[in-house]
Amino acid sequence: MTTPTNYTVTDGLAQVTLLEKRILAAIKIAIFDVITYEKVVSPKLEAEIKQAEKDIKGGYQSLTALIETRHAIKAAIIKVNAGIPPGTVLINTVTILGKEYTPAELIERKKSLVLEKNLLHKMKEANHQTEKALELKKVEYADKLERHIANSVAAQGAKRDEAFVDKCTREFSPANQPLRLDPLGLTKEIAKYEEYIDTFESEIDRALSKFNATTLLEVV
Repeated sequence: MTTPTNYTVTDGLAQVTLLEKRILAAIKIAIFDVITYEKVVSPKLEAEIKQAEKDIKGGYQSLTALIETRHAIKAAIIKVNAGIPPGTVLINTVTILGKEYTPAELIERKKSLVLEKNLLHKMKEANHQTEKALELKKVEYADKLERHIANSVAAQGAKRDEAFVDKCTREFSPANQPLRLDPLGLTKEIAKYEEYIDTFESEIDRALSKFNATTLLEVV
């Protein structure tokens, strides 16, 4: 069980501002995948690849944790400002994606979705750049492989048949073939985030519309 962290409202507001700056800075430099040019051909390379995968996963988990922490602090501030003591069972709440929100929280979360949208944009941008770079590297690899085969035929006076081409390819590929290191499954992660944002925005609009249409105001 996680131990709650206590803030004054002033400290909480300052923490939210700080977290937002950290989140935007982290999104800007985030790495979600990389291109490597070798298969696992040595213990050293295997260790480097495992470390790269660990760093990418860790960085992404830290970034999403910052976003969740920011939202949690902001939600607590909203409740305090509304005079709702901690632990109070709320009545006028809406459940979206398995979590309860007050109308005030929904309004704030609709604005702060910009953080998730920035992250999604960065992931899409990274995915596009990697796919484009990988295609270029594959073309370069094919050209280099062809030159390697031709040089091998000439150097060995060999017959260029299917067996010889396969042999040259097996020799050349492990250290030269471009490969994508994608520990997050970026395409699936993008799809998941898109669905989350679209569903959240849609449910927020529906919930607020229903709340505004059914809640009475008393004007004195």
